Amino acid sequence: MNLDERIKTAQKRWKELQQGDDVRIWVGSATCGLAAGAKGLLDRLPGALDELGVKARIVPVGCIGMCFAEPLVDIQEPGRPRVSYRNVTGDALPRILEGQLKNGGPPDP
Repeated sequence: MNLDERIKTAQKRWKELQQGDDVRIWVGSATCGLAAGAKGLLDRLPGALDELGVKARIVPVGCIGMCFAEPLVDIQEPGRPRVSYRNVTGDALPRILEGQLKNGGPPDP
């Protein structure tokens, strides 16, 4: 594969990731996120989504940039702005998912 083909492939994959027709959930999984509990969130996400009957693409990513707020979880629904949640705990995760993905917005604090 030559450079032009690689660039086209990368651009296509980036567009699918950023503008896809599916729900995407990014979890900050750099060392700061992992130290703050991101691995536990990644482990719990599939079951929590199944309980809600929601399909989503789970995307572990590197540092999102706000290490003090880890673990960070970003949720992107098709045609809607990406929403970031900070200091997410395993106990809060189902409430966040239900509020955002079933009730149309962030849950009440």
